[in-house]
Amino acid sequence: MSLNTTPPSYLARLGTRVAVDGMSAHSADVLALAQVALAVAPAAAAVLGDSGQPEVARQRALAVASSAVLRNRATSESLRAALAVVAERDMQLTAA
Repeated sequence: MSLNTTPPSYLARLGTRVAVDGMSAHSADVLALAQVALAVAPAAAAVLGDSGQPEVARQRALAVASSAVLRNRATSESLRAALAVVAERDMQLTAA
């Protein structure tokens, strides 16, 4: 997903894409969100990051984690940084 977006619009698009494609199709973005959400929603982050959890539980955790991250300015900034790392890694994989 493009980094030229704000955390609210990014998280809304991520939620929509996960609903359509499933968690595994967006695992890098989901794990980045889980890592950022650890500080503000640890239970949701744990469920979100656990691929052994049922898909519906992980989707609910995505909503809870997204909401918690958006309510906290510091974690919103952490999300921006995490997204930059994911995007850079994806660009390197594409170039290889």
